Amino acid sequence: IKDIYGLRPEEVRDDMAPLYALTHSDDRPRIERALGEAAHTLSPFQIEVRVVRAGWPERWVECRSTPERETDGGILWHGIMLDITERKAVERALHESEEMLQQAQRIAHVGSWDVDMVNDKLSWSDETFRIWEIDKALFAASFAAFLETVHPEDRDLVSHAYNQAVVNHSLYEVEHRLLFPDGRIKYIQERGEPHYNEAGKPVRFIGTSLDVTERKQNEIWYRSVLQSAPDGMLVIDRHGVIIQVNTRIEMMFGYSSKELIGERVEILLPEAMREIHVGLRTDFVASGRVTRPMVAARHLRGRCKDGSEFPVDISLSQLSELAGRRGVICAAIRDITERRRVEDALHARGQELKQSRDLLRVLMTQQEKDREEERKRIAWEVHEELGQNLMALRMNFSMLHARLEQESAPMQEQFQSTKDLLDHSIRVARTVTTSLRPKVLDLGILSALEWLVEEFVKQTDMA
Repeated sequence: IKDIYGLRPEEVRDDMAPLYALTHSDDRPRIERALGEAAHTLSPFQIEVRVVRAGWPERWVECRSTPERETDGGILWHGIMLDITERKAVERALHESEEMLQQAQRIAHVGSWDVDMVNDKLSWSDETFRIWEIDKALFAASFAAFLETVHPEDRDLVSHAYNQAVVNHSLYEVEHRLLFPDGRIKYIQERGEPHYNEAGKPVRFIGTSLDVTERKQNEIWYRSVLQSAPDGMLVIDRHGVIIQVNTRIEMMFGYSSKELIGERVEILLPEAMREIHVGLRTDFVASGRVTRPMVAARHLRGRCKDGSEFPVDISLSQLSELAGRRGVICAAIRDITERRRVEDALHARGQELKQSRDLLRVLMTQQEKDREEERKRIAWEVHEELGQNLMALRMNFSMLHARLEQESAPMQEQFQSTKDLLDHSIRVARTVTTSLRPKVLDLGILSALEWLVEEFVKQTDMA
């Protein structure tokens, strides 16, 4: 009494008023009701109250007493008072911790549960009830009742995982669906661990339930996009381990999805490129870039299950999260065998066309050379034969004309007309010869150009 209230025993032996006065005012009505009921029924009395002393910190006291009726009708109280201040502090801290846990569970959508395997009782946190959307008062609180809330198609999966964890003393981890009466579906990821007594018998199973519906819906959307893509699509984690592949990848490389998932992506590359690719992949992750578009690179090749290889284009995109993993990479792989075949065919056709142009150029040069030779020959013949013959004819005609000067005027006119005709024929022969093969070309291209300029000035009267 002295340590708790600061009073001597004789001060409260006959009157409890001093004790009552030091009790917290909010607790006094409870004391009055409890004392009155215990005195009326002579039943044990127990209550926890706060003691307030000037200059002292507030303390908690647990009062326990049993009333006894005396012969004179009075009541004798037999009891004890315990200082439970420290226990209350622990309880308060535990309560605050539980509140923080409940708040954290609400924010993270994580519920907790505890199975009493001896008594088949299940305890759920408030967040678990919120996730399941079940009224506490309507839940049977047993493992069997929990199993009834699981999607019918997933119940065997959950039950098997739970039993295997208990039998193998291993961690429990499973993902299942909840099916609601209105047809809605939630996806739940559960993790837990069984606990055993000294005899090795399972007595308790503690775990958590995480609502992963949003993540799962994103995964379903990503998977549908992957499957509908015209290119081969695969998803790898930061270490290059394949997480997902689409059907196009299976068709391109000849592997099934089961054979690829869990393997490193380098399995799809020629052995000579694998070590280099590990460095390139590491650099891409470290660079922080979100995407790397497809680029034309003739050295990129894929390797099929049967060992055959084919040319590919590859683009990369970093995803924030997929399948519960962060920092994953989505790769689009395009088989460019047909495109490369067309490119090679176009290149070969281009080479053929170049060769044809070169050959045509040679043929045209030769043809021009042959024409030049032919012009030279014809010019020579015109000059040497026709021209000389015309000149000889004119000379003979001039001599004949000189001998016949005394002839009549009509005859003289005919002779002059014939002479003019011969002179014209000689000029035409010279013109033809010059056109076919200007002699000035024999003196070089510069002289030829000067001759052409002179001829142009004469014909056009332009200086």
